[in-house]
Amino acid sequence: MKYLQSSGAKRMLVILMVLIIFVSTPMASLANTRVLDGGQVPFYAQLSMDETVTDGTWVGIVFFRPPSCIPEEFNLLEYFNFNAFDCQPATMDGFDIWGDQETDPAPLYQVLNGLGAVPVWFVSLTEYQDAKLDGILTIGELEGMDSLRTGVGSNVNVVFHTALSNHHHAVITASGALDGGGTFVLNAFYRISTLDFEAVIHLRD
Repeated sequence: MKYLQSSGAKRMLVILMVLIIFVSTPMASLANTRVLDGGQVPFYAQLSMDETVTDGTWVGIVFFRPPSCIPEEFNLLEYFNFNAFDCQPATMDGFDIWGDQETDPAPLYQVLNGLGAVPVWFVSLTEYQDAKLDGILTIGELEGMDSLRTGVGSNVNVVFHTALSNHHHAVITASGALDGGGTFVLNAFYRISTLDFEAVIHLRD
């Protein structure tokens, strides 16, 4: 996995993500069908065995459902779980953009916007990697990590570009307040084809 190092590269990453969210998505919606979905996605958090939103020091975890209603026995590294639909309320609102709803197996894009109080957690990459060595990571294990910093995102946006869009990647932007004081900023660009995240994470006390 590659991490961004230079400040110039980090600035370019942020610019790229802004362009993708505010330019590509509106243009696509003009040519295809936009369907409101209320932020209903079959997973609890942006977290899986092969996907780590990290800048090489911190791991950022954006929750699409309240952590309090995630089943204690669920392995978050499995990512997909259709029981997540029962975990309410969703922390995001959003819409899908379809090419052809009659024939396409999935939308071209999925756009999620935070509802103003999105749980966003941070743990050290070292502690996270140690915890997932056995292939299992539960919400309780996350809550028990010594490095855990929890926060609430007041501005959170996630855009998934599926394989059908010819741009198979995801973009995550989040900012808000850390519990106990301080602020955070998370920006990440994920190439799904290579399982490669490039992320910028800032935690300020």
